[in-house]
Amino acid sequence: MEKQQITPGLFGQTVAADTRRGEFDWKNEQILAGGIQPDIVFIGDSITQLWELSCYFPASLRIVKRGISGDQMRYIARRFEADVVQLHPRWCVLLAGINDSWELEYDPAAFTGGEDPQQLLERVKDYFDAVMQQARDAGIPLVVCSVLPVNMPYRQCDAQRNEYILRLNAYLRERCAQQGLAYVDYHTAMTDSTGQRMRAGLTHEGLHPNAAGYKIMAKILYGALSEQKAFL
Repeated sequence: MEKQQITPGLFGQTVAADTRRGEFDWKNEQILAGGIQPDIVFIGDSITQLWELSCYFPASLRIVKRGISGDQMRYIARRFEADVVQLHPRWCVLLAGINDSWELEYDPAAFTGGEDPQQLLERVKDYFDAVMQQARDAGIPLVVCSVLPVNMPYRQCDAQRNEYILRLNAYLRERCAQQGLAYVDYHTAMTDSTGQRMRAGLTHEGLHPNAAGYKIMAKILYGALSEQKAFL
């Protein structure tokens, strides 16, 4: 009996994850119909979506990219079954968490104040734990990447956001050690002398890596995957 494709449906009119749902459902269907097992699925937000992976990784690898600009961990946890588990890749690379931090900021349109940093952190940690559990249950090796530093003094809460990133990364490192997962530390290699802000020359606008930034990330990730014998 043919296995039915998993499609999570739409979450809501203003949810970033919906913007590429149709595209991903079509692509997932083709992968499943072809009986193809991806070597690596990259899942995340715009940092993954904008990463031209073919420039940095061997062409022999079957790489599937499932990054959505603006996506948050709450929705990545909900679409993980469709975009990773059912494809059952040899490896999954997760890079996300920065978009949740926009909730630290005051929203004048909605007349809402910024969320308490500790409450936000605890909620996002739960979403990461949910993804880790899904990967573990499915027997998919998960590589958890640190959230990148930012350098956006023109935005609200820039210092607060970088503090949130430090605390979230510390948690991810600890959880990966506890669960025997690979943790990839981009943050340390991409910060300036403060240890918190994105280093000059690695980004055009303080958030997304440029070619130099992605080159650093690719080298770190390739080394981590090689250590895990992902390319054997």
